[in-house]
Amino acid sequence: MTNQNSIFGVHSITPYDLASGKPLSKKPFEVAGTFSAALTQEIIELNGGSSFDAFDTELGLRTFEGSMLLREYPSSLIEIALGTKPTENAAETNGSVTTIRNVEGNSIASATGIASVGVKTGSEVDVPFASYTVQAVSATTVDVFVYSDVDFAQGTDKVFVAGTHKITPTPLTISMAGTTEIPDFGIEFTGGGGTIAMLIGETAVFDSRPINTSSRTVTIGSALARPKNIGLIAYTQRKSDGSMYKLNIFNALVAGLPIALAEKAFSEAEITFKVKRATDIFTGNEGLYSLEQVISSSTC
Repeated sequence: MTNQNSIFGVHSITPYDLASGKPLSKKPFEVAGTFSAALTQEIIELNGGSSFDAFDTELGLRTFEGSMLLREYPSSLIEIALGTKPTENAAETNGSVTTIRNVEGNSIASATGIASVGVKTGSEVDVPFASYTVQAVSATTVDVFVYSDVDFAQGTDKVFVAGTHKITPTPLTISMAGTTEIPDFGIEFTGGGGTIAMLIGETAVFDSRPINTSSRTVTIGSALARPKNIGLIAYTQRKSDGSMYKLNIFNALVAGLPIALAEKAFSEAEITFKVKRATDIFTGNEGLYSLEQVISSSTC
């Protein structure tokens, strides 16, 4: 015997725009662990005197909240959950380096320090995915520190100076309007046009990306973030007897997107959402959500 009214598994989740009805994701969220819709209602009891039992009961406030557990982080999910759209960059066939920015003091990224940082022609394959701190050791020399060796096998093998974040065994000399290479990293500094005069101990930072097919960046928690209400449709896994369910959440506000880094594990995000009464764009019915079951006549 089979129980065709049972609900089994989760197949996919798709967010949609309430104004246009169009899916908000490029494709369904398929790396889904769970999708739950919890409608609860308060029961209010009339109590009094010495009675151990309620004299009357009535229904109170109703709340509807849900959650979904996802093991992927597409840009559409980031925008929905955090209100900020990631910037998606085209392929960078030579890698890339960001503009150097002063952090402590103002003498390094300057006309009398390092005017710019760039990819060294002919060494593009050596540029890694990394973040850097440059610190003045003297008026004309700097040490360079890197935050992680995760991409040190990119191109020429790279190493830290033993026991440090430093990648410069000896300080690099910055010359007026001249170029100075960071050995093995495919990156070079161009000195400013004035007499080089950096202040000892001051710092500046920059990032690099290797040759890539795409990249994306997003700033979380920006004051410009704009969350929006959306619809959500989740499908269950198709059972062997042909039974399938669809849950359509009419109007949800999604909040938060946890990122959890763990040893030898994929990050997963349990995302919560609150639901309010709205009109179903598919049927015109007013409510919170709909549940639809189909038992296909074909079990292939």
